[in-house]
Amino acid sequence: MLKNFFLILIVFLLIFANKNIISAQNTVSAAVQSSSTASKNTIKLSNESYEKGTTILSGLEGEDITNIKVKVEGIDCAANDINIIFAITSKPSKSDKVYCSATKVKVNADGYATTILKDATKSGDYVVTAYISEYPEIKPVNIKINIMSKTWYIMVIVGLLGGLGVFLYGMKICAEGLQNVAGDKMKDILSKFTKTPISGYITGFFATAAVQSSSATTSMCVGFVSATLMTMVQAIAVMQGSRIGSTVTAQLIAFKIADYALLLVIAGFIMMVSSSKKKFKQIGIILIGFGFLFYGMEIMSSAMKPLRSYPDFTAMLLKLSSKPALAIIFSVAFTALIQSSAATVGLCIAFAEQNLINLETAVPLVLGAMIGTTATAILASLGANKNGKRTAVANFICAVLAVLVCSIFITYIDDIVIKITKLFGSDSIPRQVANTYTLCASFGVLVFLPFIKIIAKIVYLILPESESERTVFEPKYLAEGFANSPDVALDMAKKELLRMGGILQDILENIAPAFEKKSETLISEIVKNDDKIDILDKAIRPYLNNIGRSGLNEEQTKLYITQLYITSYFETIGDIVVKNIVPQANKVIDKNLPFTEKEIDHLKNLTSKISELFKMCLDAFENRKLEQAESVCLLYTKLQRIAKKIHQDTFDAMRSETQTSAAQQGSLFLDTIEGLMTIAATINTIAKTIVEEL
Repeated sequence: MLKNFFLILIVFLLIFANKNIISAQNTVSAAVQSSSTASKNTIKLSNESYEKGTTILSGLEGEDITNIKVKVEGIDCAANDINIIFAITSKPSKSDKVYCSATKVKVNADGYATTILKDATKSGDYVVTAYISEYPEIKPVNIKINIMSKTWYIMVIVGLLGGLGVFLYGMKICAEGLQNVAGDKMKDILSKFTKTPISGYITGFFATAAVQSSSATTSMCVGFVSATLMTMVQAIAVMQGSRIGSTVTAQLIAFKIADYALLLVIAGFIMMVSSSKKKFKQIGIILIGFGFLFYGMEIMSSAMKPLRSYPDFTAMLLKLSSKPALAIIFSVAFTALIQSSAATVGLCIAFAEQNLINLETAVPLVLGAMIGTTATAILASLGANKNGKRTAVANFICAVLAVLVCSIFITYIDDIVIKITKLFGSDSIPRQVANTYTLCASFGVLVFLPFIKIIAKIVYLILPESESERTVFEPKYLAEGFANSPDVALDMAKKELLRMGGILQDILENIAPAFEKKSETLISEIVKNDDKIDILDKAIRPYLNNIGRSGLNEEQTKLYITQLYITSYFETIGDIVVKNIVPQANKVIDKNLPFTEKEIDHLKNLTSKISELFKMCLDAFENRKLEQAESVCLLYTKLQRIAKKIHQDTFDAMRSETQTSAAQQGSLFLDTIEGLMTIAATINTIAKTIVEEL
C-alpha cells in the first residue's frame, strides 16, 4: 500500500515538473522568436560603393573594379555570423568572362563586405546585386558599374561637340525657316507694334517665340535702331520681351521630344522634296530644324553618361554648386562662346537628365546664360553705327541688372521652382531647370518695365552723341546683319532710296529759283545735295549686291533688280543736274546773262512739271502704284510737246534778236531745257522700270 502511494506521488511530481519545463521552453522560445523578429526589423543593407556626388561606379575595360562595398547595420556583426552574397545580375552581351572575386563574403566586425569585379573587358553597364545570406528577406542592394573604353574621354568630347553642333545647326535652320515664313510680318510687327514699352515686351516675346532665336530678334533691334527705324526705348522693350520668348525653346527641350526627333526630320524632308509650294518647303525646313535640335540634345545627353561616374567632373560640379558666382561667370563665358542661351540651358537639362547636376547647381548656370547671350548683339553692333552700339550696350545692361535682381533671391528660387513644377504635375529636374529659366527671365525683365526710359538715358550717358554724329551725312537706314532676312534688308534699302529721292526732289525744286534769283547759295546747295546723292549711291549699290548674294526668291529678286536700277537712275539725275544744268546757271551769274521773264516762266513751268512727275514716280515706287507709274509715262509724252513748243519759241526769239549776248543767253537757256528734258527722260525710264519689274 505504501509502495503504491509513493509510486503515485513520483508520477504526479514527474508530470508537474514536465509541465513547468515545457512552459519554460515555450517562454524561452517565444523570447528568442521575439528577439529574432526585432532584429530582422532593424537590419539594413546599404551600398557604400559610390564616391560623394556620384550614383555609379566606373572603370576602364580590363581593369578591376575594387570599390564594391556594402555595409550591414542593425545587428551586432562581431557576435553573429553574417555573410553577403554578391552576384552579377546584369552585364553587356559577350561579356561571359566577367566575375566577382568573392561571391560569398563574411562581413567584418564593422559590418562591411567587399568584392572585386574582374575581367570586365566589355564596355557597358553592369549591375552587381548583394544580399544577406542569413536574411534573404532583407532588401538587397544593386551596385551599378559603368565600364568605359580606354578612349572614353574622346568619345565624350566628340559626342558633346557633335551634339552641340547638331543642336546649333538645327536652331539655325529652324530660325531661318521661321524668318522666311514670317519675315515680312516680322518686319511689320517690329516696326508697327512697339509704340509703348508693354507692346514692345509682347512683340519681343512673340517674335522670339516665332523664330526661336532671341539672338535674331536682338540683332534686328540693333539694325533697326542703327537705321533709325526704332527708338532706343522701343528696342530695349523688344529685347526684354525676347528674353522671355527665348525660354520657349528650353520648355520644348524639357518635354523630351528627342524620341521623335528623327520622325520630325523625316516629315520635314518629305514636305521639302514633295511640295512645289515654297511655304510648305519652308515648313519642311522648320521641322528638320526642330528634329536636328532635339536629336542634338539626345546626342549630348548620351555622350555625358560616362561623366556620371567621373569623380573629377562631379567634384567640379559640386564646387560650382557651392560657389554660384563662379558658376555664373563660367556660364557667361560658355554662352558667349557658342552665342546661344538656349544651348547652354539645353546642356543644363541634359546634365540634369543624367543626374549630374541638381537644381541648386542649375540656377546660377541659367543666370549666366542670360548675360552670355548678349554677346550676339554686341558682335552684331561692331559693324553698326553708334546707335547700333548703344542698343547692344542697353541689352547687356538689362541682362546684368536682371541677373543681379535674381541673384538677390537665389536662395528662394529653388523652392519656388519646385512648387511651380509640382503644380503642373511634375517633379523632374529637367522640367525644373526649364522652369527656372522662364521664371528668372520673366522676373528679371518685368522688374525693370517701369525704368526703360531711365535705362535708355543711362546708355546715352555711356555713349553720348558726338558733334560729328549730328553733322556728318551718311546712310541712315542701311544696317548690316540682315543677310538672313532679305525682306528686312530690301525694305531698308528702299527707305534709303526714298530718302535719296527726297534729296533729288529738293534739287529739282531749287533749279528754277537758282536761275531766277541768280543765287550762288542755291547753286551751292544743289551741288552739296548731289554729293549726298553720290554718298548714298556708293552705299546702296554694295548693300544691294550683298542682298543679291543671300539667295532670294522670285518676289525678292524683282525688288532687288528694281532697286538696283532706280539707284543708278537717281545717281544719273544728280549727275545731269551738276554737269549739264549747274554750269549754265554759273554762266548766267558769271557772265551776267539773265534769262528773260518769258524764259523764266518756261523754266518754272517745266521744272514744276518735272518735279511733279518725279514725285509721282517716287509714290508709285514706295506704294507699288503701277497705274500711277503708267500715268508718268503718258505725262512725259505731253511734257515732250511742251519742251518742243519752248524750243520753237526760243528759236523764234533768237532770230529776231541781233545782239550776240542775246544769242548766247538763248543758247544757255536751250541747253538748260535740254538738261531738264534729259532728267524727264530718266524719270520716264524709272516709271517704265517700276511697271515692268514690279
